[in-house]
Amino acid sequence: MSKTAQQIAQKLKEMNHRENDTMIGTVNSVDSDNAVCEVDVDGLTYSEVQLKSIMKSGTKGVKLLPKKDSVVIVERIGKSNELFITMYSEIDSILWEIEDMKLFVDKNGFVFNDGNNKGMVILQKIVERYNKIEQDINNLKTALTGWTPVSQDGGAALKAAAASWAGQQLVKTVDNDIENTKVKH
Repeated sequence: MSKTAQQIAQKLKEMNHRENDTMIGTVNSVDSDNAVCEVDVDGLTYSEVQLKSIMKSGTKGVKLLPKKDSVVIVERIGKSNELFITMYSEIDSILWEIEDMKLFVDKNGFVFNDGNNKGMVILQKIVERYNKIEQDINNLKTALTGWTPVSQDGGAALKAAAASWAGQQLVKTVDNDIENTKVKH
């Protein structure tokens, strides 16, 4: 490219460049339902700053919600007056939606598809519970197989073995025993 062509290209870039296309601001408030926030940039407040690339109702994708009073980088969309956040210093929550799948993450944990099934099972805890039940069944088997019928005792030896086993009650499992409340599905 000739020097003149380079100069013309540079002048065109300068003409299209706006001084405040990229700004640093502070988040005043967040409207998570509409995926917009209000940002203060050097004392000037910008409302309706977009948090998603497409603001059409029902559009799925990723929605990052900045923390109130956090610092963000705001950019202008093309030559319009519409603004969007490109970078975040702090995130309050994230919502991912892909087809009919949804994942919401915040300081309280992860929620898959609205979390109607409560918390996820903690594998180690459920295995411990299964092991207790299996051990209890094995104890009963040992008591029954170790019993030898004795004539004329009326089953006293069997009753004693069964009473010994039955006296060791299992504790009923409750949700908190095996649930990871930080991951809901």
